[in-house]
Amino acid sequence: MVTHWCARSSVWVCCSTYLATATSYWRRWVVPTATLKVAVAGGGTGGHIYPAIALAQALLRRHPAARTLFIGTQRGREASIVPRMGYQLIQLTARPFPRFIMTPAGVLALVATGVAGLQALHVLKKFNPHVVITTGGYISACVAWAAHRLGIPLVLFEANTIPGRANRRSAKWASAICVAFPEAMSSFAGTQAQVVHTGMPVREEMRRLNRESARRELGLSSDAFALLVFGGSQGAQRLNRALWETLPKILNDEPQLHIYHICGEHGWKDAQVIMDELPLTLRDRYHVQSYAHDLPVRIHAADLAVARAGSGSIAELLIAGVPSILVPYPYATYNHQQHNARAIAQAGAAIVVPNERLNGDAMYALTRELMHDVERRTSMRDSALKCAIPDAADRLLDVAFEVAKLI
Repeated sequence: MVTHWCARSSVWVCCSTYLATATSYWRRWVVPTATLKVAVAGGGTGGHIYPAIALAQALLRRHPAARTLFIGTQRGREASIVPRMGYQLIQLTARPFPRFIMTPAGVLALVATGVAGLQALHVLKKFNPHVVITTGGYISACVAWAAHRLGIPLVLFEANTIPGRANRRSAKWASAICVAFPEAMSSFAGTQAQVVHTGMPVREEMRRLNRESARRELGLSSDAFALLVFGGSQGAQRLNRALWETLPKILNDEPQLHIYHICGEHGWKDAQVIMDELPLTLRDRYHVQSYAHDLPVRIHAADLAVARAGSGSIAELLIAGVPSILVPYPYATYNHQQHNARAIAQAGAAIVVPNERLNGDAMYALTRELMHDVERRTSMRDSALKCAIPDAADRLLDVAFEVAKLI
């Protein structure tokens, strides 16, 4: 009798173990691969769009049959960037709020946001995602509210050291909050959500490229020095003017210097005038574009970058190990670019120059100083690589799968 009972118990234990293992396998691989659906909301600027794209790319790499739905605005850059990357985009009517609400623009923004919230409810009901991830921008609050109303697990991503208004308002609805900078974690200390430092998701192109392949693609010789000047997805007039003030002089004085300049759409007409005025002997070393879809190539090829301090720009510079001169945009919400830049400078990967101090003379002096200080640039490069988190997108997806109970 005892032997018979033990035999039956052993069979029961084996069956239970098998069922538990099979269930775990089904949750982790079969369910996500066959049916997993993720809605990602965010937009306006590249700093909100590219992390969302990075998440979609990582999801597709891990679960090829999974579906990603992008939810954005009718006014931001996502309208051109997301479809170009091959993803479905639903555009809602939300508008950014002005500083003063009791104005015609404020009233219009309130109405548009209310309509966008109802639109988001309809979109999420129809798509029925396992989890919603928001990456910031004014559209994200509408989608976060809709996810909360529908009981869909919600993960917020905060890209900056100082959280933006949308994430501050949406934090109370989140199951988890992921942050790019550890400095941002304390801002969500009062919420019920799990707060995780994942780092900033970057596009797969940034992870696949390396310095050698990027420089080969641009036709740069081993002794060429590549300076990248860019102001994020929208350009930066201050950076443009500072570079143009010193452009002929620095190109004349540094024969090995090649400048790759992303001037933004607003600076494109001026850039064409500057190019026409450059001596013919210098033009082939000044490469200017209004916008660069292949920016990862230019970042990886660069020996030095002068850039704004948006979180997306910083993350991609860190991944490529590019020493940088960061010029924070002084009118960013809560001055978050200043805090972003300070965190990277304290780690030894960047130099911070206040916006009002950047002019042609400063651009000339700092660029030449770092060009000829190989030891310092090497130290900055090493510091940048130590700060980088290449698998940030996978870390964030792990959090999303956990709150959706898919793992």
